[in-house]
Amino acid sequence: MRVLVAGSRFWTDEQTLTEALALVYEPDGVLVTGACPEGAEELAALQRRSWGGQVERWEFDWDQAAGTIVPGRHWRMLEAGADVCLTFGGLTGPQSLEAMSRAAGVPTYGWT
Repeated sequence: MRVLVAGSRFWTDEQTLTEALALVYEPDGVLVTGACPEGAEELAALQRRSWGGQVERWEFDWDQAAGTIVPGRHWRMLEAGADVCLTFGGLTGPQSLEAMSRAAGVPTYGWT
């Protein structure tokens, strides 16, 4: 199971995030996420590691993006394989990934 997670760097609701991850938890699963050092993506990575699971982080090139949303990284994350997508926060980045995941037929769930 590959669980794709994207979220706001301002997300602080650890309980909701942990409960969401628990719904799709599999011991041999992989959490696939961006490499934001704060917010939802960091909380998800920390939680998954605390359960003993693998985390695959996809770096974001802030210099290239210059504050814009670059859908290429999200698309590459989806192409690498995703069984489910979880998004946290109503910002453009998570919403963009949510839309792409739905269009690709990946079961997708979002929390705001």
